[in-house]
Amino acid sequence: MADEAPIYHEADLPPALVGNSLEALFGAIFKDKGYLVAKGFFEKLVREYQLDIEQLSKEDLDYKSRLLEWGQKNNTKIEFVHSGTEKEGNNLIFNIEAKVDGETLGTAQMHKKKKAEQEAAKQALEKLEGKSRQNI
Repeated sequence: MADEAPIYHEADLPPALVGNSLEALFGAIFKDKGYLVAKGFFEKLVREYQLDIEQLSKEDLDYKSRLLEWGQKNNTKIEFVHSGTEKEGNNLIFNIEAKVDGETLGTAQMHKKKKAEQEAAKQALEKLEGKSRQNI
C-alpha cells in the first residue's frame, strides 16, 4: 500500500525534533484556545502516558542548554561567540567563547562547532558554580 504513512520508531527520531514538535503543539493550543485548555491537554497527556514529571525535570540537559536556562532564570545575557576558525591540515578548528554578561567564562577549540559550544558552556558553568560557592 503506497499511500500509507511511514511508521517511525522512537529511535528513528532525534529527541530535539520530538521536543520541539511538542513545544510547538502546546504553543499552538495555548495561543488558539488559552491557558486552561493547554493545561488540560498537558495533564491528559501526562496521565495517559504515565509520564513522571519529577524524573523528566531531573534529567540532565546538555551544558549549553543548562547555561542558557541559567541565564534566563538570572536575567543574565549569555552569548556563544565564534571567535575564529583555524585550518589544521584538511580539518577546521572552531574557536568558541561562552560569555556571561560580556565576560568570557569558557573557551574551546574543537573540530565541531557544537562540541566547542558544549565545552565552552561546561567551563562557564563550572566557573559560575565556583563563584556561587564563594558567595555562600
